[in-house]
Amino acid sequence: MDRDTIEKAVKEAVQNHFQCNGKYPCEGRDYCEFCNGHNPAFDCDEYCGADSFNEGFFAGANWRVNSVWHNPSEKPNGMFIIIIDFGNETGAEEFGLGVTSDDLAGARRWAYVSDLLPERIEGQRNA
Repeated sequence: MDRDTIEKAVKEAVQNHFQCNGKYPCEGRDYCEFCNGHNPAFDCDEYCGADSFNEGFFAGANWRVNSVWHNPSEKPNGMFIIIIDFGNETGAEEFGLGVTSDDLAGARRWAYVSDLLPERIEGQRNA
Protein backbone atom coordinates (compact mmCIF):
# COMPACT_ATOMS: atom_id res chain seq x y z
CA MET A 1 0.00 0.00 0.00
CA ASP A 2 1.58 3.27 -1.09
CA ARG A 3 0.79 6.84 -0.13
CA ASP A 4 -1.21 7.54 -3.33
CA THR A 5 -3.46 4.56 -2.62
CA ILE A 6 -4.06 5.75 0.94
CA GLU A 7 -4.77 9.31 -0.26
CA LYS A 8 -7.40 8.05 -2.72
CA ALA A 9 -8.96 5.88 -0.03
CA VAL A 10 -9.06 8.69 2.53
CA LYS A 11 -10.61 11.10 0.02
CA GLU A 12 -13.37 8.58 -0.68
CA ALA A 13 -13.81 7.85 3.03
CA VAL A 14 -14.06 11.58 3.89
CA GLN A 15 -16.65 12.15 1.17
CA ASN A 16 -18.69 9.15 2.33
CA HIS A 17 -18.41 9.96 6.04
CA PHE A 18 -19.12 13.69 5.79
CA GLN A 19 -21.53 13.36 2.83
CA CYS A 20 -19.59 16.17 1.08
CA ASN A 21 -21.17 15.52 -2.30
CA GLY A 22 -24.33 13.86 -1.08
CA LYS A 23 -26.97 14.65 1.52
CA TYR A 24 -24.95 17.44 3.17
CA PRO A 25 -23.03 19.12 0.35
CA CYS A 26 -20.42 21.55 1.58
CA GLU A 27 -20.26 25.03 0.08
CA GLY A 28 -16.46 24.83 0.05
CA ARG A 29 -16.26 21.75 -2.20
CA ASP A 30 -14.48 23.63 -4.98
CA TYR A 31 -11.70 24.63 -2.57
CA CYS A 32 -11.41 21.64 -0.25
CA GLU A 33 -8.64 19.09 -0.91
CA PHE A 34 -11.06 16.24 -0.17
CA CYS A 35 -13.40 17.29 -2.98
CA ASN A 36 -12.12 19.40 -5.87
CA GLY A 37 -9.59 21.86 -4.47
CA HIS A 38 -6.27 22.13 -2.71
CA ASN A 39 -7.09 23.77 0.63
CA PRO A 40 -7.39 21.98 3.99
CA ALA A 41 -11.00 21.40 5.02
CA PHE A 42 -10.59 23.84 7.92
CA ASP A 43 -9.94 26.68 5.44
CA CYS A 44 -13.21 25.91 3.66
CA ASP A 45 -15.32 25.31 6.78
CA GLU A 46 -13.84 25.78 10.23
CA TYR A 47 -16.33 23.28 11.71
CA CYS A 48 -15.53 20.46 9.29
CA GLY A 49 -13.67 17.54 10.86
CA ALA A 50 -12.24 16.16 7.62
CA ASP A 51 -8.65 17.22 8.41
CA SER A 52 -8.69 15.30 11.71
CA PHE A 53 -10.42 12.36 10.01
CA ASN A 54 -7.62 12.38 7.41
CA GLU A 55 -4.90 12.31 10.09
CA GLY A 56 -6.62 9.45 11.90
CA PHE A 57 -7.09 7.51 8.68
CA PHE A 58 -3.39 7.78 7.82
CA ALA A 59 -2.39 6.86 11.36
CA GLY A 60 -4.65 3.80 11.24
CA ALA A 61 -3.40 2.71 7.82
CA ASN A 62 0.23 3.05 8.88
CA TRP A 63 -0.44 1.20 12.13
CA ARG A 64 -2.10 -1.65 10.22
CA VAL A 65 0.79 -2.01 7.79
CA ASN A 66 3.43 -1.91 10.50
CA SER A 67 1.60 -3.93 13.17
CA VAL A 68 2.09 -7.29 11.42
CA TRP A 69 5.88 -7.22 11.58
CA HIS A 70 7.75 -9.11 14.29
CA ASN A 71 11.24 -8.72 15.67
CA PRO A 72 13.53 -11.64 14.72
CA SER A 73 14.06 -12.36 18.41
CA GLU A 74 10.35 -13.32 18.56
CA LYS A 75 10.03 -16.81 17.11
CA PRO A 76 7.05 -17.78 14.90
CA ASN A 77 4.39 -19.83 16.65
CA GLY A 78 3.88 -23.09 14.73
CA MET A 79 4.35 -23.97 11.09
CA PHE A 80 3.13 -21.13 8.89
CA ILE A 81 4.38 -19.39 5.79
CA ILE A 82 6.20 -16.19 6.67
CA ILE A 83 7.76 -13.33 4.75
CA ILE A 84 11.18 -12.29 5.96
CA ASP A 85 12.68 -8.83 5.48
CA PHE A 86 16.44 -9.24 5.34
CA GLY A 87 17.15 -5.66 4.34
CA ASN A 88 20.72 -4.82 3.54
CA GLU A 89 23.45 -2.40 4.48
CA THR A 90 22.07 0.28 2.12
CA GLY A 91 18.63 0.13 3.75
CA ALA A 92 16.97 -1.48 0.71
CA GLU A 93 14.29 -4.06 1.37
CA GLU A 94 15.15 -7.67 0.49
CA PHE A 95 12.34 -10.12 1.12
CA GLY A 96 12.12 -13.89 1.16
CA LEU A 97 9.42 -16.46 1.87
CA GLY A 98 9.80 -19.43 4.14
CA VAL A 99 8.05 -21.88 6.37
CA THR A 100 8.45 -20.87 9.98
CA SER A 101 11.44 -22.17 11.80
CA ASP A 102 13.80 -21.08 14.51
CA ASP A 103 16.38 -19.94 11.94
CA LEU A 104 15.87 -16.24 11.21
CA ALA A 105 19.57 -15.47 10.87
CA GLY A 106 20.14 -12.16 9.14
CA ALA A 107 16.48 -11.16 9.31
CA ARG A 108 15.55 -7.60 10.16
CA ARG A 109 11.87 -8.46 10.71
CA TRP A 110 9.28 -11.04 9.69
CA ALA A 111 5.49 -11.39 9.31
CA TYR A 112 2.99 -14.19 8.88
CA VAL A 113 1.83 -14.08 5.24
CA SER A 114 -1.74 -14.65 6.45
CA ASP A 115 -1.51 -11.37 8.43
CA LEU A 116 -0.83 -9.51 5.19
CA LEU A 117 -3.93 -10.80 3.44
CA PRO A 118 -7.25 -8.87 3.49
CA GLU A 119 -10.48 -10.06 5.10
CA ARG A 120 -8.74 -12.09 7.79
CA ILE A 121 -10.71 -12.78 10.94
CA GLU A 122 -8.67 -11.49 13.87
CA GLY A 123 -6.94 -14.25 15.81
CA GLN A 124 -7.26 -16.80 13.00
CA ARG A 125 -4.26 -17.99 10.96
CA ASN A 126 -4.23 -20.06 7.80
CA ALA A 127 -1.43 -22.59 7.38
